[in-house]
Amino acid sequence: MTNATPYEIVEVSSPYGKTIKCAKRGNILISITKITMFGLGRIQFPKQAELAQLRRERHANQRKFSRNQEKARRLERLERLEYNYRRSQGNLKAVQDVGLNDSDEVVRQLIDHLLTIGQSVSTDGYHTSEIDALLGKLYIQSYWQILSDGRNYLATVIFISKV
Repeated sequence: MTNATPYEIVEVSSPYGKTIKCAKRGNILISITKITMFGLGRIQFPKQAELAQLRRERHANQRKFSRNQEKARRLERLERLEYNYRRSQGNLKAVQDVGLNDSDEVVRQLIDHLLTIGQSVSTDGYHTSEIDALLGKLYIQSYWQILSDGRNYLATVIFISKV
């Protein structure tokens, strides 16, 4: 991987009212948390026991469970969180499989690479790129959204190892 090109750190308001710290170069925005937490497997999922209990309850009596909308919504929410957790762990495994580690330098290199990719994005959608690493190639599937103000925003990222 190459030396990172400078970028600035800005705070952007999400449509949900949260402030997101982003790496910015030109009109390209990348959530730093998306790389550090989701990309490098730092997402936690401490609700495994609650999810398992709700699944048991649903399995034991599907009809009764379905009538309790609060429990059904909670199960759906926990299943989405579990899905995100598993994808995050898959990203971490891919990064480790190619010989990279969870470090500030790797975060900077990934962000720099994605900022470069973002410059070629002109429509919403997936873009595939790759990084050469010590033990193989890290393929990066990045999904970009063009915001209403014309900035390119990295919506999601999936790492796949090829060793």
